[in-house]
Amino acid sequence: MLVVVAVFVGIISSRPVYFLPVYPALALIAAWSWQNAEGRERWWLAAPLGVGIVAAAVAGLANAVRTPTLWFHAASLSVPPRVGLIVSAALLAAGLMALGWRRPGWWPARAIVLAGGVVVTLLVLDLGVRVPFYNRLYPVRALVTRLERQIPADAEVAFIDDQRSTALAVHVSRPMRQVLAPAAGGSPLAPPSDYVLLTDDLFAELAARWSLEWVDEVPLRNARYVLARRR
Repeated sequence: MLVVVAVFVGIISSRPVYFLPVYPALALIAAWSWQNAEGRERWWLAAPLGVGIVAAAVAGLANAVRTPTLWFHAASLSVPPRVGLIVSAALLAAGLMALGWRRPGWWPARAIVLAGGVVVTLLVLDLGVRVPFYNRLYPVRALVTRLERQIPADAEVAFIDDQRSTALAVHVSRPMRQVLAPAAGGSPLAPPSDYVLLTDDLFAELAARWSLEWVDEVPLRNARYVLARRR
């Protein structure tokens, strides 16, 4: 665990996803500690989970009463009140059920119930908050559907992998030919395709050289993407 943290914090610029390799080590440490702990030691191990459940449940209720506005990627995000209520209900129910089983032999069942409450919470937050937020932030499928209406069924399409154009390209329901982006001052080969998907700045640079004709244009976050056809 320390090796992973040291590498990604000290050598590479850290991002949350980079710390996924730490989770198996943490799981092994937690499982070993739980297996070897007895009596009050297990209560001390379970205390942080209990505090986290209570804090998350209170936060969910507070969100249902007064919905705050959060900001991610320079876009506003509001958690729907029903999501906060579902999260609070799931966590409180799981916590109360686990707390009610006080017999020592019920520890596995309590752990399963608590894990179920946590999984339900994560799924509700992911499907009720995260997925709609990113679908609104990056409406890739809707943009691709709009562009595909402009392309004949038998036409070949090329794309230049620049910024997020790949996100558009991989959702197009036909084979696409990738063209390398031009180097500074360089002149790329013309794409052997009827249509080209590229950013608006590259379209302005290559339209004359490639004899491209503007067909449609769609916005995606901080960029605009042009669908063009060769004359």
